[in-house]
Amino acid sequence: MLARSLRITTNFATDSYVLDSAATIDLATSTTPSGAPCQGPARQDNAPIGPVIDATSRLTFVTLRGVGLFVVNSMATPMSIVAEYDSATVHPNGCCGVEASGSMFINSGGGTPANPLESDLYSFPLARFSLTPNPPNTPAPTVVFSHDSRGFVDSHGATLTTTAGTCGWPTGPRTAS
Repeated sequence: MLARSLRITTNFATDSYVLDSAATIDLATSTTPSGAPCQGPARQDNAPIGPVIDATSRLTFVTLRGVGLFVVNSMATPMSIVAEYDSATVHPNGCCGVEASGSMFINSGGGTPANPLESDLYSFPLARFSLTPNPPNTPAPTVVFSHDSRGFVDSHGATLTTTAGTCGWPTGPRTAS
């Protein structure tokens, strides 16, 4: 299984894009900060789905197909995992996220045969992340909502909106549209 995160160095002024092969992190063969295998009995399907990069390009939130979330130090070479979240803390099949008001909002939801119908939104406080490894499930996310028992829902898409301040909200579940 291909389970790698790659870094592409970009220069928008010159319209240049270069694959930084030395920065690649292999999420199938490496270990988490706690020493657990990235892929193994507890993480049998950790293919990266939606990498979401914070505004500083310091952290990348890598949603996983079957098993939670990794937060990666985007600046390190090679990139390194600084936070790991199990599937009980962050449900599988995250699709995307948005940054707003000092938090990263990440969704999870259905879309695979193993997890067809689910919709959750989490908020992670960016100031509480360090570039050194954190204990598992730290910093703890806030569950903004969980619609896992509502039946025919999943989360695909996110949009930044402003209403009495700045907030992140997922777009409507595609199965309920």
